[in-house]
Amino acid sequence: MRNLKVNIIILNWNGWNDTINCVNSIQHADAMEDVQIIVIDNGSTDDSITRIKEACPDIELIQNDRNLGFGGGCNIGLLKSMDDNVDFVWLLNNDTIINTESLKELLKIANSDTGIGIVGSVIYCMDDENTIKTWGGGYINFWTGSAKHIHSKQGASKLQYITGASMLIRTNTLREVGVFDDATYFMYWEDTDLCFRAVKEGWRLAVAEKSKILHKESASFRNNHHLLVKYFNQSAVMFFCKFYRFCVIPVTIGLSGRLIKRVINKDYKGLKEIILVSRRQFTRSLLCIFK
Repeated sequence: MRNLKVNIIILNWNGWNDTINCVNSIQHADAMEDVQIIVIDNGSTDDSITRIKEACPDIELIQNDRNLGFGGGCNIGLLKSMDDNVDFVWLLNNDTIINTESLKELLKIANSDTGIGIVGSVIYCMDDENTIKTWGGGYINFWTGSAKHIHSKQGASKLQYITGASMLIRTNTLREVGVFDDATYFMYWEDTDLCFRAVKEGWRLAVAEKSKILHKESASFRNNHHLLVKYFNQSAVMFFCKFYRFCVIPVTIGLSGRLIKRVINKDYKGLKEIILVSRRQFTRSLLCIFK
């Protein structure tokens, strides 16, 4: 039996230190043949290119001339992987550290059933390795307009999406359902969108419970929290408009709840971004009813 070919795709944006640490953790994991690490720099404005080349000379580094967003940046690697005829693509956030058997456990689950299209890891907090952030992914509440992480194996029956922080994707799945919808989403909800499209076409989702990943929180926007709020809420509206005819319900309730949260937390920059998103996107949600 031939060895499986896997491309590991890591997206970097002004985060060379995290990216180098992530690559190092992969290179110190259990050796596997036919695994290629590809770092895609998403238009960084710091010295990421120089730093990554110096620290990681054995990887492939692709440089985008501008920031294409999460989905757009990752799509460069996904399309290349399909052209290279690899069996699987492992999308891994650059602010993660893997354990020695993370990939092996993902592949074990994927190979157990050819109907499994996407496999997730169990994501732990970087600063507290005993705290689970996400058991592979989560589920969507179409009434409240919210996405909820699953935090234990007991909740796995609710699984509707795999988080893009660690997502092993069968390339045959990508060939059938397509890559990330970067025309709709700049950042956030694109992983959920992909999973919903995959499930609609008959593919199943799974979690490799022995694939352990340590993950920081929102490293790309830690100094620009209002941008995180903007992109999350904008993408949430687009998701519900795309997948739910009566999206005005989750859009209204979801945006209202997050508005109240920003008021309580006195997050006025975040509050402003949600108001702007509400003004731009509310009409879109009403029009969905008449599609």
